[in-house]
Amino acid sequence: MHIIFMTDLDGTFIGHDDFSFDAISAEVSDLIRNGVNLIPNSSKTANEIDELCVELGLCLPFICENGAALINSDLLIDRWPYVTDKKANKTFTPSELAHEWEHSVVSNHKNYCIFLENLNSKEHAAILGLSAEKLALALNREYSSLLIFEGSESQYTELCQDVSRAGLALHRGGRVCNLSGAHDKADYCNGFRATVGNQQDTVIVGFGDSDNDTALT
Repeated sequence: MHIIFMTDLDGTFIGHDDFSFDAISAEVSDLIRNGVNLIPNSSKTANEIDELCVELGLCLPFICENGAALINSDLLIDRWPYVTDKKANKTFTPSELAHEWEHSVVSNHKNYCIFLENLNSKEHAAILGLSAEKLALALNREYSSLLIFEGSESQYTELCQDVSRAGLALHRGGRVCNLSGAHDKADYCNGFRATVGNQQDTVIVGFGDSDNDTALT
């Protein structure tokens, strides 16, 4: 049997507060040696996940910035030859997102949003729980923008609907919200399911800890 573990990172694969994977590193290595395909699927940037892989001592395929891009698919090609590195449809750069937010998202609830780009480095560190190089990697985003929402739950729901009507998406993680194009963690999961759909010996298992990860199931 061939098994794919599709996993969120913060709060799932690594600790929510200390970002450590020490408690499971040996077990992860054993899983991979035994043929399990581990695919991180995270809101983190490609550079952040690359660094995590270096710390793990592993080279892994992974999905970054809430389904924006699949990286290192060549590691899967022997088993799943139709899976290729690519960007998701409808990706936007941060500058393009800023333009769409300003001109296409029509919502009074935008007033409850604070983009991290408008805050200072001390505030960034407090919000993200990171510092130095790791903080820089988290802020250097290619396909999304980070923000804090200070309104009510019902206002957040309405804002998400307004954002969706503008052709964008808003995802809420454990610390911040991510504004992006109309893609999410499910996009590549669905692609993998379609690719392996006729392979009865392949099982895909999703892991996560927040609403943003329900798409993995």
